[in-house]
Amino acid sequence: MITQIQEEDRIARDAELAKKEEQRQFIEKFKQEQAEWRANEIRRNQEEDERVARYKAEKDKQEKEMETKKADNNAAKEYCQEKLGNMLTAIRQEQEEFEKLVCELAMNEQEERAKQAEKERDEKVIRDREELMRVHQLHTQMKLERQAAEQAQENLYRAHIMAKFAEDDRIEQMNAQKRRMKQLEHKKAVEELIRIRREKKEESHKQAIAEREREVQEARIKAQIIEEERQVILQQHADQLLGYLPKGVIRDQKDLERLGEKYIEAYKPTSQREFEKNFDEE
Repeated sequence: MITQIQEEDRIARDAELAKKEEQRQFIEKFKQEQAEWRANEIRRNQEEDERVARYKAEKDKQEKEMETKKADNNAAKEYCQEKLGNMLTAIRQEQEEFEKLVCELAMNEQEERAKQAEKERDEKVIRDREELMRVHQLHTQMKLERQAAEQAQENLYRAHIMAKFAEDDRIEQMNAQKRRMKQLEHKKAVEELIRIRREKKEESHKQAIAEREREVQEARIKAQIIEEERQVILQQHADQLLGYLPKGVIRDQKDLERLGEKYIEAYKPTSQREFEKNFDEE
């Protein structure tokens, strides 16, 4: 019995010792884990501090680089603006000088063309005067020749009719007085026939002239109608046709004035030659 009790006490003591050992090991393990956690926490904090420091340093570096880049961009922008301004000023000056030169050339060219036009006009007046004199002389000559031919025809016609009347009236069988009387009658009749013939020719000539004048008038009216239709079509489609009209459609400055400011500006010449180039047909 005593032995059993002693054995139970031993077992209890061993269990108590085992429990205390287990608690000691648990405490040691907990302390070790706590130490490891603190070490890890310290390491993580150090790493976080280092990361924050690196981030801050990188951010400061980027900000400095951005400021430097911004300063460089501003300097480059100012340089480009200054250079562009200088270029625009130079281009404007060149354009003004070019326009001035064009105006001077246009004025010189216009003056030269005016002199040439005046010379050609004077020469044309002389040629027209000479041509008029030549035509007048030719007309006079043709008129004289026509009158001579008509007179010859009348003389031939008169002789033919007189002979026919004499033959019809057997005038050779009459005595001298009756023959003279009959010849006078024949002469009056022949002159009357010639007068009637002249009047018919004159009337035919007048009708021919009237017919030609009528044809000319009809052609003029037709041309006027076509011109009015042309102007109506141009005005109706002016906006769509600007820039696409072939040469010759716009004939003169009046056409441009009828079509409006857009056409006047589009066809604005820089010289007399350019003006003629805009309106003349190829």
